[in-house]
Amino acid sequence: MLIIKAGETKNLGLAFFDAFGNPTGPDGTPVWSATGLLSFDVSADGLTAKVTAQGVVSLGEISATGDLDRGPDVVPFVAKLGYEVIPGNAVTVSIEVLPDTPAPAPAPAP
Repeated sequence: MLIIKAGETKNLGLAFFDAFGNPTGPDGTPVWSATGLLSFDVSADGLTAKVTAQGVVSLGEISATGDLDRGPDVVPFVAKLGYEVIPGNAVTVSIEVLPDTPAPAPAPAP
């Protein structure tokens, strides 16, 4: 789960390994997407992306899709990462008038 403040940018990357743990890569360029209001700056090879939360507190999912087969066949993949956009740091402070609280009743005399 990625926790990101509203307006903040995080760097994300895809890592590919074969069945023996050897680093490998996709066939072609992965495509990034997300539910919610995130923007992406994806590298030319599609292996990394800068994701920016657009300011709305929310929950969602980031996904990257593509082809795992480095030959003529297509073996699709979908990589998913949940995210939560939380409020950013305060930039203004205000004083609010709150409702009056009634005074407690006096204790009865003995």
